[in-house]
Amino acid sequence: MFTQSNGVGIRSFRFLDITIPSRAMALGGSTLGFYGDDVNLIYSNPASVSPYVHNQLSVTYNNYIADMNFGNAVYAYGLKDKSVITGGLQFFNYGEFRGYDQYDEPTNKFSAADYAFSISYTKPFADTSFSYGITLKTLYSYYYNASAFANAIDFGINFHKQFFSASLVAVNVGKVWKSFNQSYPQKLPQKVDVAISYKLPKAPFRLQLVYNDLFNWHLDYVSPLFDIQNNTLTGEGIKINDKKSFGHIFIKHIIISNEIILSNNFFLRVGYNFRRAQEMRLPDARPVNGLSLGFEIKVSKFRLSYAYSKLAVGGNTHTFGMMVNLNELNTWFMKKEINNTLNITPRN
Repeated sequence: MFTQSNGVGIRSFRFLDITIPSRAMALGGSTLGFYGDDVNLIYSNPASVSPYVHNQLSVTYNNYIADMNFGNAVYAYGLKDKSVITGGLQFFNYGEFRGYDQYDEPTNKFSAADYAFSISYTKPFADTSFSYGITLKTLYSYYYNASAFANAIDFGINFHKQFFSASLVAVNVGKVWKSFNQSYPQKLPQKVDVAISYKLPKAPFRLQLVYNDLFNWHLDYVSPLFDIQNNTLTGEGIKINDKKSFGHIFIKHIIISNEIILSNNFFLRVGYNFRRAQEMRLPDARPVNGLSLGFEIKVSKFRLSYAYSKLAVGGNTHTFGMMVNLNELNTWFMKKEINNTLNITPRN
């Protein structure tokens, strides 16, 4: 499904490029510049979670396009040396398909899906503001009667001090052990990203700037077979080998976002992904497709989040997330049980 050809091989497991956590989705597709007590930061950089994520559980779900959907579940456990171990499951389900033979006769229905099982380790450097992290991933895909298997590593570092945070991460470095078609070599979507964030001291704004794919300057897809591609919506020929300006190429690497901290229990989020805006817009149309919005609110012991992302004309997505600290939840249940046992009515 998510594959891309280049001159050397086919990049597979492209579902790894899809943003999953609702916070990241609302902020343009990345939380790489952030550091803190959010277990989902592990998906942007394994070095970005603080020891305060101990016993934190999060689930995310997105009803994507048509009957496709994706999501994740992730849990963090803190150790005595302030390091953190995180385990997660990520999936992308493409729905159900109808099979046909060479005579256009219907056969069996089938499904297709991608999975990523991950375990991460995060540790701060002693007496410094730096931390490092590594994620080990096992990747599995099945499409009809074909399957693929791979292993990958993410490695990142983070610097955080008061209002400022900076991150550098290399993702999906690994090996495809089994390809869908052994005649065509497959590669993982490897890249290196860098980001910074800054919380304004006297304003409720946490600003973020992300630069994607540090060592790949040209992000446009260029077919090795054709000089002209047809726009699938208009049929108009596009000369893909035309020279692009420095500004056009540079801006496609950029994501900007702002997290508005109204209180410790309520956040508003907005982001803009320039690459998404350029690649999914129609000719002569304003590139609003890169816009994303969202919020997070704490209800009792649960943090509920939502993200809206504008992908293309008629192609909007809605992501829902829930996060809970199991320590807080256990304490709440224990207090409730004690009150019920002693017949005590808690004060409002």
